[in-house]
Amino acid sequence: MKKWNDSDIFCPDLIGCGKVGDEWKPDERGLFFPLDWVRQLETLLTDERFLNGRPCVVITQGGLAPVGVMLASRNPDLVKYLVLCSPPTWRDMTTATDPYELKRNYDFLTSKLGSYAFRLLESRKAIQFFSDLFLFKEKADEKWLERATSECNSKVRPAIAVFNSGLLNHRSFQEELVGLTQPTLMLTGDTDGRARGRISYADGIKFLSDKVISGKNVLPWESLNATIDEVKAFID
Repeated sequence: MKKWNDSDIFCPDLIGCGKVGDEWKPDERGLFFPLDWVRQLETLLTDERFLNGRPCVVITQGGLAPVGVMLASRNPDLVKYLVLCSPPTWRDMTTATDPYELKRNYDFLTSKLGSYAFRLLESRKAIQFFSDLFLFKEKADEKWLERATSECNSKVRPAIAVFNSGLLNHRSFQEELVGLTQPTLMLTGDTDGRARGRISYADGIKFLSDKVISGKNVLPWESLNATIDEVKAFID
């Protein structure tokens, strides 16, 4: 976002992890599924302290695609363009995860054993192993590791537990996907093993532009300039 100087962009983050908002305590405020999440974001889109109703470009990364898709679907006048960086496969976006599986995952991640697992996974070695294996085309750089390690703390665990439990995929988003009226850009890394699973996006989204750039799964970090160039070319 710091490198962007054109039209307004809006990049949703996990609840309680972004630049705006307080620590999220689900035991007090309840679990937020995508619709409730989107309603909060809609407030920011119209709040005079932020975008004040100006049309914007919404950019999502990875598993936050359901939030961006719902935001665009519900607000065609506010979301002018939608960009999906490394989204889930079409099947994952259009197939609801079994409720029993969601509950099992969430109960474990919020248990005492899950809390212990979190502390282990927040270590620098664990972050580096996960990043090298699943996120980066090359090895994770030092800046990424420092940033990821410094931001791991108990305040963000509730949001991460919800995300990793799969609660964002508690239902299908096919209706929203096929009904999108905005031009939509999908960026895929050239070493992303899920690329084949995204082929159906071209059949489902009316105004889709599908581009491949160098990287794997965190393209705005791995290939920042290429991501910016593709977005600029897309909205020009």
